[in-house]
Amino acid sequence: FTPRYLPIITNEISTELVAIFKEITATKGYELSGLVIHSNHTHLILGTKPTHFIPNVVKDIRERTSFLIMGRYKDIQKQHKVKKLWSRNFGVETLGDFNIGRIENYLQDSREHQLLDEWEKQSPKL
Repeated sequence: FTPRYLPIITNEISTELVAIFKEITATKGYELSGLVIHSNHTHLILGTKPTHFIPNVVKDIRERTSFLIMGRYKDIQKQHKVKKLWSRNFGVETLGDFNIGRIENYLQDSREHQLLDEWEKQSPKL
């Protein structure tokens, strides 16, 4: 999630995030199986080795994307009064073969995400 769930991720930033996610996952040896980017959060389906410590995987991805995007789009800091692209909040779910199909279907269901985006636009800012 972005800080305070602000709609920071534009189409241009989204395109760059895709490239950055692909670069990070290839470099670190993760398998990027699914990706959905919204204006204030992302969903990634990653495959990792048993030796990868999940909090470190999340930290690597968040730090690298934040560093690169905030460096390229300095106006984000001024416009939204934030220092990083991501808030401290994130969710992780461990998936087996049974759950992967369910999650992939959820991510591909654009109607469900459109409704989520509409709810986020209408919800009061915290």
